[in-house]
Amino acid sequence: MREFKFPRSSDHDKWLDARNKIEGIIRPNRKLSANDIENLRLNSYEWETIIPHLDDGALIKTAGLYLHNVSLDQSRPYRSYNEAVLGMIAPLLVERLKDRLGNENGNF
Repeated sequence: MREFKFPRSSDHDKWLDARNKIEGIIRPNRKLSANDIENLRLNSYEWETIIPHLDDGALIKTAGLYLHNVSLDQSRPYRSYNEAVLGMIAPLLVERLKDRLGNENGNF
């Protein structure tokens, strides 16, 4: 009798493929800078793997890009916590962090 195995999730396989593809980019004990990722063309699975390895500047730049691409209903006041975080709180945090890092490190 043949042993039954659950099929593997295609999402899991895509995540593993992405992880294998970018293993050469990620270095132990070194964060990726904005310059390191500037010309990368990655899919969602690859970005999910890379983002935890970004330095502060690259993370802020990426967060700003993601926030710029979020579509929100422009009605105010915001109707949910999600809308408030995406429409008001996260953009403010990104701007304040840019100011702080830019002043301390000459970034941005």
